Amino acid sequence: MNSMMAFDPTHRPTIAEILSSEWVMSDDVPTHAEVLAEFNKRTMAIAPERMLQDISDEKRNAANLENTLAENTRSGDARSRD
Repeated sequence: MNSMMAFDPTHRPTIAEILSSEWVMSDDVPTHAEVLAEFNKRTMAIAPERMLQDISDEKRNAANLENTLAENTRSGDARSRD
């Protein structure tokens, strides 16, 4: 796969070389169910990390919103006194 994406075209395999390669000729192809199972396994492996990041992001967004609202309120109070 990497050789097919070589920057220099002279280093890329020919179509005939690709079609005759073990990678293309192999019968060892996972089923749709096996691919889904593997993706689900990988997703579950990173899910806790991702959930913690999402919680952290939500807290940061809430704090930013509170700060913005407080600044707008102060600015609005100052204008109403003028």
